[in-house]
Amino acid sequence: MNLYFMVEGKATERKVYRAWIEIAFPQLRRAERLEDVWQDTYRLFSIEGNTDNVGNINAALREIEAHNAMAAGTGRGVFDGLFVCVDAEDATAAQKQLEVEQLVAGRVQPTLCYPVIQNCCIETWFLGNRPMMKRQNIERQHLKDWKDFYDVSELCPEFMGKPFDYLNSKADFHLHYLQEMFRERGLSYSKRYPGIVKDPPYLKAIIERFESAGHLQSFGRLLSLWRELGGQI
Repeated sequence: MNLYFMVEGKATERKVYRAWIEIAFPQLRRAERLEDVWQDTYRLFSIEGNTDNVGNINAALREIEAHNAMAAGTGRGVFDGLFVCVDAEDATAAQKQLEVEQLVAGRVQPTLCYPVIQNCCIETWFLGNRPMMKRQNIERQHLKDWKDFYDVSELCPEFMGKPFDYLNSKADFHLHYLQEMFRERGLSYSKRYPGIVKDPPYLKAIIERFESAGHLQSFGRLLSLWRELGGQI
């Protein structure tokens, strides 16, 4: 099996997806170059924060088409699936998924394209780790205020908006909420250095949140797809 992942972000998604893929599919070897794709490999293509989804998806499809044409009949592995992993941000997950499906229509078999919409962003998923939120004696004032506004340890992070006086985007608020949770625990999180979110215990906590509460449905889609493909999570 060979899988192709197109992910957003300049650093976070590239690091986190790489770590999670290798947890779920330990048999897959990462292919840095197209010519390194044989059997049981995955290729991860980061769009480096570029928001031009049309151009990004076309670039990924050109790589897949070129490789599969070259590999046909040579004994080398072709790509068996394309994961397009992007943020919903202010759109709905359904709207974003339809957009991806329309962009790949006619170029990849529908059954081989797997849109994964991070609703609203990948930090929203990370907010789903219940033990990260202190239940009491919170010292950081921002975290106290934001927990009062929306307690992500009890309510689904996907449905969280932003306070009326928060001037930046909803995705930016989710990022800063997560950073405050980490700081309260004496930890750090940044886009460039995502830290413990890459690790098996953190992933397990998000899986448990989905399975016990039904929260984080967009993450649950990724989980279900990976399990259908034999992922060990």
